[in-house]
Formats: sequence, structure tokens, C-alpha cells
Amino acid sequence: MRLVKFLKNQGLYLIGSLVLAVSLFAYVSSTNQGSQNNQTQQQMNSGNFLSSLTSQRKAKVNLPLQLDVNDVRYFVTGAPENVTVQLAGPSALVTAAVNTKNFEVYANLHDLTLGNHTVTLKIRGLSKDIAAQIIPGKISINLAQRATRNIPVKVQYNNENIADGYDVGNVKSSIQTVQITGAAEQVARVQDVVAQLPIPNNTKSTINQRVQLQALDSNGNLVDVVMTPQITNVTLPITPGEGKKVVPVVLKAIGTNADEYTLTASVNEISVMGKQKILNDIKQVIVQVDVSGITSNTTKQVTVQSFDVLRVLIQRR
Repeated sequence: MRLVKFLKNQGLYLIGSLVLAVSLFAYVSSTNQGSQNNQTQQQMNSGNFLSSLTSQRKAKVNLPLQLDVNDVRYFVTGAPENVTVQLAGPSALVTAAVNTKNFEVYANLHDLTLGNHTVTLKIRGLSKDIAAQIIPGKISINLAQRATRNIPVKVQYNNENIADGYDVGNVKSSIQTVQITGAAEQVARVQDVVAQLPIPNNTKSTINQRVQLQALDSNGNLVDVVMTPQITNVTLPITPGEGKKVVPVVLKAIGTNADEYTLTASVNEISVMGKQKILNDIKQVIVQVDVSGITSNTTKQVTVQSFDVLRVLIQRR
């Protein structure tokens, strides 16, 4: 009996050990599989990152040109305001450079003497992994002594475009004086700074307009200088004044049997003078002629208000 009981207990132990061994094997297999999956995902992510770096891209970007110069003493002409840069390199780096524009194109003018020069443009702040080509790669500039002057503003306009009978008041500019800066030789050429106010033909009302200022030499030619400010607001008052106007004459017979008479004036038009505001409303002049008691063809002088005297021929039908 003891032997049988002993064998039964040993059998239970063996079955339990077998179950435990199977469970441990399943757990280890599952852990290894998860680790392999994680490694595979990491490899894929790493591959995508490397791919983004190794793929190539080309792009163009426009940048302002920086001039390294003592701009207190010198003035530069001929340099473009902007240049184009052709970039080529890893896609991620090129994209970042285009979006941020965290690099610049410059021209080093510090060691140049006064006069004309051809300068090679350079780049700073760009990743060494990106190839760059500047367009244009070289520029022609002139380096001159810098000068500054203050000049009063003059307003010019064509007075002939003001309608007849209208008065022009004092023209006003919002800017009285401008500062001109440039090469000393060019600054010395400036004779006037003017605001050319355009006036339409037959203008009858006040003009308010923004006008671009111009620096002119003694011959009226434009001079290449920088002005501060560059625009002024100009007001030119235009109001009705004393004027003159030609209008048709209309004769009207009055008195006994007025409709039996025909009237003919010595002129068909007459000039009237006065305040332009009133003249604008006058379309014709009606002249009344009293025909009472006239029995035969008669020439009569008629005063037309205070403007003129007409000779009117009166005929009975």
C-alpha cells in the first residue's frame, strides 16, 4: 500500500513539473518575440530618419544682400538689394534652410579704396553639408565718400489746368524739408527737391494727394540720392472766383400783342462776368423786349442786365 501511494505522489509531482516547464517556455517565447518586434520597429524608424537625411533636394531662396562697409563714411551704389541662392544637399537640411533663412549673403567692402570694384559675394551661417551657388556670384559697385544735406521741398504744378474763373490758394506740403544722402558728388548736384503735383485739365475743386518727391539738378534731371522721407501730402486749394462765360441770348417779346412780333438780336451770344459759382448755373440770358406801341419795323437798344447793350430788330408779322 505504501508503495502504491508513493507512486501516486511521484506521478502528481511529474505532471506539475511538466505544466510549469511548458508555462515557462511560453513566457520566454513571448518575451523574445516582443523584443524582436521592438528592435524591428526601431530599425524601421532609424531607417526613415536616415532616409530623410540621405535623400537630396535642390531649392532656390531669395535673400537681401548684406554690405559690410563703414556706412558712416562711405556710400555704395550699384549693389542689388536681393540675390538668389541655389541650395543642394540633404533634404531635411535644405528644407530647414529655406524655411528659416538663417544664413546670409554678404559683400566685404572694408578693404576697398574709393572707386569702382568687382566684388565676389560670400555666404555665412549655412550648414557645411549644403552646397550653395549665389546668383549673381559677383557684383560691380562704386564706393564713394558719403554726404548728407537738408533741402526744402518745392511743389510744382501746371496752373493752366485750373478751370477758368477759379482761384488757386497757397499750396501746402506736409513735408517742409527732406534729408538727402548719397555719394558726395551726387549730393552736390542736387539743386531742388520737388513734389510734382499732377492736376487734371479743367480742375474746379481742391486737390489733396500723396506725391513722390524728386531730387533734381539745375537742368531738371533726376539725381541718384536717397531721400528721407520720400513722400509728402500736398494740398492745393481751388475755389470759385471772378470769371467770364459766353452764353446764348434768348429774346422774349412782352407788352401789347407781343405774340405778333418777331425779334432778331445783333448777336446770338453774350459774355457774362461775375462769381464763378454763380456763372456755373447760368445756361442762357433771357432778354425781354417791350413791343408795346410799335407799328413798324424798328431797331431798339436793350440793356442786358449789367453785362452789355444789344441792338434788337423788332418786326411785326
